[in-house]
Amino acid sequence: MRTSLKTGLLALAAISALSAPMVYAGQHKHDNHGYHSMEMFGHKGGIKRMFKGLDLTDQQKTDIKALIKAHKEGRKEQRPSDEDRAAHRAEMKALITAANFDESQALEIIAKKQVKRQQAMVERLKLQNAIYNMLTPEQQTKLQEKFEKFAERKRGGKGGW
Repeated sequence: MRTSLKTGLLALAAISALSAPMVYAGQHKHDNHGYHSMEMFGHKGGIKRMFKGLDLTDQQKTDIKALIKAHKEGRKEQRPSDEDRAAHRAEMKALITAANFDESQALEIIAKKQVKRQQAMVERLKLQNAIYNMLTPEQQTKLQEKFEKFAERKRGGKGGW
């Protein structure tokens, strides 16, 4: 009985931890401030800071904004509907409140979520690559130097651009 209780509690804690970001995402819709574009480099304002000091031309700025806008629109189309989110919540609730925990079902739910995250990451990387390739060779060199400085600061415990 004790092992069953511990297993159940552990499963409940794991599912709660895994579902918290989904609940948060469902409650807080992405704002109009470019959530994906601003956080795609790990923190708010990252993309703007990344290009600071690269002396982008007006045309480059316009093109980058257009790419980011298209990326955001594509992400909107991929977001689950309210019905899909409700079905997911019902599935999670059924898993949590079942008399016997179904680990294979939990793993299936997690695997589906991981696939979606991987797809989103690939799309972000494509966007970042497209933006990088819009830069002149001199700007690319400057950006590479910024990446190196950023990596050095991260290793030294001082994050940020």
